[in-house]
Formats: sequence, C-alpha cells, structure tokens
Amino acid sequence: MSLNWRAIIPQDVEVSQREIVLSALAALLGIGVVAFVTLRLLDGPGVTLLLASVGAAAVLLYAAPTSQMAQPWPLVGGNLVSAAIGVACSKFVPDMVWAGALAVSLSILVMANLRCLHPPSGATALVAVVGGPQIKALGFSYVLAPVGLNIAILLLVAWVTNRWLLRRDYPSRTVFSKRIPDSSTPSQEWQQGHGLSPGDIKSALHDLNTYVDVTTEDLGKIFSLALLHHQKRRLGDIQCHHVMATDLVTAEFSTELEEIWAAFREKKSDGAPVIDRARRVIGIVTLNDFLRHVDHNRAESPLQRIAHLIRRTPGANSDKPEVAGQIMTSPAITVRDTDNIINLIPIFTSQRIHHIPVTDASGKLVGMVTWSDVMGALERALPGF
Repeated sequence: MSLNWRAIIPQDVEVSQREIVLSALAALLGIGVVAFVTLRLLDGPGVTLLLASVGAAAVLLYAAPTSQMAQPWPLVGGNLVSAAIGVACSKFVPDMVWAGALAVSLSILVMANLRCLHPPSGATALVAVVGGPQIKALGFSYVLAPVGLNIAILLLVAWVTNRWLLRRDYPSRTVFSKRIPDSSTPSQEWQQGHGLSPGDIKSALHDLNTYVDVTTEDLGKIFSLALLHHQKRRLGDIQCHHVMATDLVTAEFSTELEEIWAAFREKKSDGAPVIDRARRVIGIVTLNDFLRHVDHNRAESPLQRIAHLIRRTPGANSDKPEVAGQIMTSPAITVRDTDNIINLIPIFTSQRIHHIPVTDASGKLVGMVTWSDVMGALERALPGF
C-alpha cells in the first residue's frame, strides 16, 4: 500500500489573506491583554502552562470565530468545568500521570454531555495537575482565578474585536435569538430553492455519528450558497444591467406624494427610488409604503384611503405625510449593475421585497430590478427553472 502524500496536507482554507492577517492581529491584542493580567496575578512555571491553554483558545476565537467550539458557552463552560475536574483529580489521585490522564478524560466526557466541548479546556484540566506548587496551592480557587478571570477577559476582547472591529458574527447571532428554532419544521428560507429542512441536515449529522464542528444553520448556508454558484454556472454571467428597467419613476425627498402616485399610474409602476441631487439612493417609495400610511380607520376602499393620503392638506400644521421622505423605506437595499442576477434571489426572498434599485460603481442610480425581471430572465435562460 502506497502512502498518499497529498492527503497529508489539508485542502486550501477558503479564507482571504486579509481575514488571516486580521485574525492574527486580533489574537495579538487578545493574548496581550490576558497575559498582562495573568502575569500580575501569578508567577512561576504554572503561568506559562496556563497561558498556553489560553493561546489555544485564542486560535479558535480569532481564526475560527464561527466554530461551535469558539462560542461563549463552550469557552466559558468548558474551561470552568475542566478546571474543576483538574483540581479534583490533582487532590484525590496521588499519581500525577494517572491524575492528568483522568482529568483530560473526564473533561471530555462532561463537556460533551454539557454541550460545551472546547479542545483547549483539556489543557486547562491538565495544568491543574502538572502546573506545579503555585497552581496546586490555589486549590479550587484556580477555577475562578486565574481561569475564570482570564476566560472572561478573553471572551470580552474577542467579542469587541470580532463583532465591533472586524464586523464578524461573533458570538453567533443565534445566541441573541429570542426563540429557539424547531429543527423539525422547515422554514421558508430553507424551503426556498431546495426543499431541505434543518431537520434533514440534523438527521444526516446523526447518521455520520461523529463530531462535526459546524452548526445546522451554517451547513444550510453553505448548501444554499453552493446552489447559487451552481445556478450561476448554468446561467452564465447575466448581470443586473442586462435585465433592469431604466425608464423609472424617481423622487426626491421633497417630492409630493400626489406627484409620485400620478407617475405610478402613468407608467404602471409601483416603486420609486428616492435620490439626492447626486442621484445616490437614499430610500424607496413603493405601493406598500402608501398603504402603511393610510388612515385605516376610514370606512373607505384602499384606493379612496390613498386618495385621502396624497391630497395636499391646506395649512402648515397637518400631521399627515405630504412628501416622499416622510413615507419612504430607508435605507434602501441596492445592488450593483454588474451583480449576477442569481445573487438577487436570496435578497428578494429573505427581505420580502419586490424592487431593488441598481447603482453603478460611483453609487449613482442607473435602474431598477424587480422579482418579475429576475424570474423572467431565469425562465428564458433555464427552461423549467
């Protein structure tokens, strides 16, 4: 049997060089802060071992912030639990070799069952056993300081640098979700285009029966993006400027609603980008914006309510909207004229909109694409799409 040397080297990481450099700089900041605090809290060889554990955690937090193992609960729970297990093994198992082995083994067992598996936590448990007299003298206070303190600092710095400086999704937005999604119920986003549900992905992961460091949500995103790239390859490079309308109804902030409505009726349109003097898009007015601002208490038809809305009210004290800027949706979602129309599909479906203004490289309005424009182009290029 010959050895496949190419298989030894992993596949290329699909991450830009810029992201790699930013991850390294973020780790520099994070570890610098933690080391500054730790070296003033403890002295001796135990500190070196403990910082090695924190350094391993930093690789996950800054180089792989979307990893399940890098999220707050695995980081905090995994380290605290492992630290406690390590101290217990150090106290009650006299042989250092078996104490260290048992500490790491029990840490894996407990972390897996508590859903806080965090690889660097194995080192945290081991340090409690082999860290020397200064670490052992701390006893169970080792769990809170330096482990708890260092992890708190590391998490805070990772949160600030990833979310606010690097604009990354860390912690994962699911941490802030008010509702736990039902993985057995297909959402509209999952159903769109491929019909898979999160439950299908969860079942596939169960069949693998091994730990895969990616969430069901992330797998769905990967699959959806792969489908988009597949459709681009089938479709070819049909860009927005190939299908957009250029004879548009446009408005400025001060354009009166009656004027916009008259233009809608004349051109059989129901969407008008709102632009400034440089033709940059500052918002959009659609039929839905008119309907949102009508007086729903009036016992009239929708058209009569709109007629009442757009009618100029005499006097300067009216609280009824009179101009585009008062009812427009802002900021408006825009796309570039060189964007492939396949990229617009998830925007239309996730945002539940029907019109997207198109801009050129300088940000000026050049056209408008609707859901109907995209679907029509797809039907012509991909019969049976």
